[in-house]
Amino acid sequence: MDKGNSGSTGFAVKVVVFAGMVVAGACAQAQSDPLQAAVLRLDESERLLEVEYSTECYRQDAFARLVDDRIRHRRAGMHPGFIAVSFSEHTHGLHHINEVCGHVAGGIALVQFSRCLRECFAGEDRLFGSQGSSVFFVYVPEYDEAAIAEQFAAMKRRWYDVPFAASTGETAVTNPALYVVHGPIPECGLDFATLARSASEVRHRGYDRGDSLFFERLPPLADLEARLARELASVESAIASNAYARLIVPDLGMLRFWPFIERLDGFLVQRHGTCAFVAIEGDDFGELIRRRGNAFVDGCTKTIGRALRARFADPKHCLLCSPGEHGDTYYAMLTGFKNEDALVDAVDSLLGTVRADGGCTCSAGICLLDRSGVAVSRLFEMSDRALKRAQTEGGNRYSVERAAPPCP
Repeated sequence: MDKGNSGSTGFAVKVVVFAGMVVAGACAQAQSDPLQAAVLRLDESERLLEVEYSTECYRQDAFARLVDDRIRHRRAGMHPGFIAVSFSEHTHGLHHINEVCGHVAGGIALVQFSRCLRECFAGEDRLFGSQGSSVFFVYVPEYDEAAIAEQFAAMKRRWYDVPFAASTGETAVTNPALYVVHGPIPECGLDFATLARSASEVRHRGYDRGDSLFFERLPPLADLEARLARELASVESAIASNAYARLIVPDLGMLRFWPFIERLDGFLVQRHGTCAFVAIEGDDFGELIRRRGNAFVDGCTKTIGRALRARFADPKHCLLCSPGEHGDTYYAMLTGFKNEDALVDAVDSLLGTVRADGGCTCSAGICLLDRSGVAVSRLFEMSDRALKRAQTEGGNRYSVERAAPPCP
């Protein structure tokens, strides 16, 4: 006898005996500890909550969570697969059984189908899930197309060779047609939702053709990756759009006050050419509210905003702020003008556009900037002072102040 092998065998026997003692001890402890036994029963009852009572398959949300977890933690060399199995949605579908024979008969057909699926596609470490009452899913830890085809053939024989017995009057009910979509799960981060959606698209092509039996693969990996990339880009675009929408006043397309403040410093650093910070406000709005009402003044405010937006439309050279939290005043940071006269003429042209509309007039306070280094609060102070001076002098005009250069 080989003493080395004998020693190994003896050691293995000891390990097995020790492991058995540990398991037995744990069971005995659970039996002797009512709380631990209750916790084990609670865990099992919570697991059962995730399983459909009639079909004995995981509910869709639980199945999705389990599949996504296995996809994320797949080991190197693993090639899991995904199978979606459903009834036909045409004449001999489950809805037809419900309508002809009643919902009890439909429930029986669903239980029979689930049992047939689980027994024909049985395998180690497989997961079975359901979506409503017409679509079932199978997670396969190792995808083998030939084996799946054999299992499908067995299910087909079993499903059609034993017809559903329910009938009413002269109307016999045949078993619903089978639709199966299958394929390997690619290594590109796809989750259960994407796989299920892709399978649904393939399946509905069979429905539209009127196929009575359907067995097709998921789209190629490249197609799934390309679609995932398109969907991701679409979602990212929607997120960016929503984030931007929070920063602007929708009907004016201008920044709200605080987002304007947050962007002002960066805009000042990048400015070039002749620059100015301008405050624009309607004239005599208090009197107009008393005579014409708030709705009329709101219309005048929007008229000024549209004219401002049209006249200074280039976002590279203009940063615009709509009224709101700070009152009825528009603010604009204007850059890129050839000289001071060109900038002042542009503001004066804005006032003329509002005046020509006929509803109201407005005034502007212009703070000309000689160089960088002026505090943001100082810009508001000087432009507001110039605006009030223009309004005090009769309105429908502009007034200019020049920002003092920083101290040497």
